[in-house]
Amino acid sequence: MSFSLTGLASGLDTATIISQLMQIERIPYQKLEQRQNTLSSQQSIFRNINTKLSALRTAAEELSMSFNFDLRSTTVSDESVVKATASEGVPEGSYVINVESLATRHSLVSKKFSNLGEELNETLKITIAVGDESDIFTIDPDPDNGLTVEQALDQLRQKINASELDVTASLITTDDSQGIKRLVITSNKTGTANSISIDDENNQLEFEDSVKAEDAIFKVNGVEIKSSSNEISEVIPGLSLTLMKAGETTIHVQRDVDKIVEKVEAFVKAYNDVISTVKSNLGKEKSLQGDSTLRTLESHLNNLINRQVGNDPDALSFLFQIGLEVDKGKVDASSMTGTISFDKEKFKSAFAANPDEVIRLFTYQDKDHPDQNGIAVQFKNSLMEWTSYGKGILAMKIEGYTSEISLINQQMEAMETRLELKEQQLKRQFTAMESALIQLQNQQVWLASQIASMGIY
Repeated sequence: MSFSLTGLASGLDTATIISQLMQIERIPYQKLEQRQNTLSSQQSIFRNINTKLSALRTAAEELSMSFNFDLRSTTVSDESVVKATASEGVPEGSYVINVESLATRHSLVSKKFSNLGEELNETLKITIAVGDESDIFTIDPDPDNGLTVEQALDQLRQKINASELDVTASLITTDDSQGIKRLVITSNKTGTANSISIDDENNQLEFEDSVKAEDAIFKVNGVEIKSSSNEISEVIPGLSLTLMKAGETTIHVQRDVDKIVEKVEAFVKAYNDVISTVKSNLGKEKSLQGDSTLRTLESHLNNLINRQVGNDPDALSFLFQIGLEVDKGKVDASSMTGTISFDKEKFKSAFAANPDEVIRLFTYQDKDHPDQNGIAVQFKNSLMEWTSYGKGILAMKIEGYTSEISLINQQMEAMETRLELKEQQLKRQFTAMESALIQLQNQQVWLASQIASMGIY
């Protein structure tokens, strides 16, 4: 514990003097602190760029796979009859669907019970079978507690629903005024293959069909098909149908250009996000102005986006030919941003005219001349060098910042210790000075009193 005398003898504000001296001593520490903040800020910028560049690579990867240009959409003339969705690869064309009948769930209903409040006087026992599965359900009378018919039916309902059979049991009121209830058992799946059979041992429940199990019957372009389900996925590979009601409708399957445009637009957005971020941090008076890594990345991206694909003079070779153009219409260097403008209508027109060549611009691969690969392929491959976890250019740059920041932290910790020792030393020195002054002042008072006592003036 340190003790200091603040100007008792000297009249000086020694606390302020020490504080001002320490401010001078802390200048090197503050410079390290500023350097640390600058490095942390620059590291955050590179982390942000790394994230954006990874998003660009993902968008490019989507466009490097030809099946992503084979997306399909459907148009249904009457969706109240059939709903349809198509996955990639479904042949383009029209399909006339005529639904004759829907698949139904088998449902059985018991006889009417009006004696619900009476006690059950004999065992209820039924066997239920659905497909290859069956189970036996038993409810015994309970003379001690007076189990009523209604309670027995409800217990039977609960046991059926708790079983592994794919059925649902319900106890419904059919006439509230007369207190009549019936037990209904319904298959959870449609079709004749999922019909229910019930063996009522004592013929106590007297089940009868309320809804018969039926298979769906429909035609596709005149070919009759039966299905146990109204959800159809195997008839036309890649085309999923949901039968809604009897009737006729036509399904048109076509290539979904809008979905393709969305993927190209995602690539454009990701590219522009990266290039704008890079340029904004290379700007005048920015902390990363002139940074060699960012300048190399900017140049690399610009080179990729403007590169020629293949060497066929008669084929589409550049992105601007299909509506993707860098700095479109700008001739003044000061107004150029390096970003892409995307003319969707031009892209759609090019795709409609020659889809294979548009796809080739993104997906073409030439093992002997990789620099002539499709744009998306080149982005996907070359950006791995930049974004690879741990070994990528940006990952190593970020790690370099981490090492430098760690070294500065160590220097600051050591300097903080030295500054604390320096402050303690100054306090001791000023305290010693004040103590010496107090002693001198005391001696001065004593001498003055001695001289006064001798009558010497």
